[in-house]
Amino acid sequence: MRHTKRLHDPAAWLAARLHADGTRLRAALWPIAQTSVAASLAFYIAHSLVGHVQPFFAPIAAAVSMSASNDMRGQRAVQLVLGAALGIVMGISVQALLGTGPAALGVAVFLALCVALIVGHGFIAHGLMFFNQTAAAAILVIALHTSAAGLDRLIDALIGGGVALVFSLLLFPPDPLPVIRSAVRSVFAVSSHELRQLKEIMTCRGPIDSGWLIAASEQIGRALAALDQARATAREIVRLAPRRRSSKAAVARADQLAVDVAAVASAVLTLGSLTVAAIAAGEHLPADLEESVRELAEALTAAAESGGAGEAKAAAAATRAVRSAERVLPASVAHAPVIASLVSRCGRLVLHTAPTHQA
Repeated sequence: MRHTKRLHDPAAWLAARLHADGTRLRAALWPIAQTSVAASLAFYIAHSLVGHVQPFFAPIAAAVSMSASNDMRGQRAVQLVLGAALGIVMGISVQALLGTGPAALGVAVFLALCVALIVGHGFIAHGLMFFNQTAAAAILVIALHTSAAGLDRLIDALIGGGVALVFSLLLFPPDPLPVIRSAVRSVFAVSSHELRQLKEIMTCRGPIDSGWLIAASEQIGRALAALDQARATAREIVRLAPRRRSSKAAVARADQLAVDVAAVASAVLTLGSLTVAAIAAGEHLPADLEESVRELAEALTAAAESGGAGEAKAAAAATRAVRSAERVLPASVAHAPVIASLVSRCGRLVLHTAPTHQA
């Protein structure tokens, strides 16, 4: 089902793919430009000002911390510096006791990761940056047979991470609200798409696509994970970037809104699973259910759009979805009250949250 357009109209699929990739590239050009300048500046500082002959890790640290997006830049920079420092300490300690052989390298990696797991809590332990840098720094000390290389790496990490922090928190801190809004719109868009897929399943006379529910869960799960990442990024920005602290209250409100958004996505999945189960059991699904799913998909699509027109469309579609949900299924269908309640809840949440995205 998901690959039908690709198979039957490859030219249209390729055009849509190129358009989507172009949109992603345009959105990332400014963060990429910042990363490029930061890497160059880190290299200049480490080479020309500090005097490192081959300061390769300084620009690497800046580029890895900033990457091609605004997400979690400050956090990655802190994790990189702390991981490098811990790994160097562990590598020097193991080198003093066991030397520089293969066994010493294995012991250094083992101890470095164990200590990193013990001391890494909160935002430091988010993702793998802190743990990877700890292990890499310990390996470098043992493999190069000198602690001087580890100390040079730490200085480069401080330079690259410091440049990344200046760029991401002082000079060009991103606006935290669009970060959350974009993720919210993505959840609505993905949920709407899956509801349209569900509608196709309901109207199909053939066998049920057993893989749809798994694929839908994966798609919505990725969108919710991105929303959680966006919330963490927004909280980091308002906490650490002086220019964005005035947005703290708005970010807190948007953060609370994400709970309702997650409830919408969860309800869509439950609605889909119960409906598919009813079809598999041979239950008759009335037209009201199909219409209600269509209405809800339209409401979520409108909520994913930007601008005042999207808000008005979302409100109107959500109102119709709520009304149709009251008579959606007869009692003969298993879990009918649950399905009707979920559709109604989705409609009310969209109606409640759609105008908030533009605040």
